[in-house]
Amino acid sequence: MKQSRSSILLTAVSLLLSLAVFSSLPEQIPAHWNTHGAIDRYAPKFAIFIFPAVIFLITILFQFMRRTDPNSENYDKFQKEYHRYTFVIGLVFFVVQIMTIASAFKIDFDVNLIFCLGMGSLFIFLGNLLPKTKHNYFIGIRTPWTLADEQNWFLTHRLAAKIWVLGGLTVTLTALAPESFQVPVFLTVLAVMVITPFVYSYTEFRRKR
Repeated sequence: MKQSRSSILLTAVSLLLSLAVFSSLPEQIPAHWNTHGAIDRYAPKFAIFIFPAVIFLITILFQFMRRTDPNSENYDKFQKEYHRYTFVIGLVFFVVQIMTIASAFKIDFDVNLIFCLGMGSLFIFLGNLLPKTKHNYFIGIRTPWTLADEQNWFLTHRLAAKIWVLGGLTVTLTALAPESFQVPVFLTVLAVMVITPFVYSYTEFRRKR
């Protein structure tokens, strides 16, 4: 767990924040925002403790995955990047926790703006990690063809990295676009980011036969 100290620290900060604000929270706190940035679901204020619990479980899960992967020896080759995956996923939940608390205290903010900037930045960050991600069964572009061939894995992740960074920049820029464009653009970008590496992986497999 030594390499997961940043994620454990994030868990502690999330828990301390929950404890600090709990007594001041209203009985019902925001639990979901719709595509227009309006709250459409609430939860009991005890739900604020879900965030540190989820961040902690993510940290444990990532430790479990690397120990049970048949290619566990490969994790040492991208150990720094692997823990960055763990941390950034936990960070997403921490940001949502802050948004939940701010909204519960009637602090106004633009949900769609935060979503576009946050998801765009996340895609760019993950795109930079993809080409450094070594062959494994849990993290990365896992198709039947990348899992069966390390060269296919390498080529697919190299392409996916470019697509994810470009997709992240596109999503970030939609923060400046009208609200009606943001969701369609996001879903289109997401589809391209998922489908293109899959198709490319299969194409590379066919090419080598």
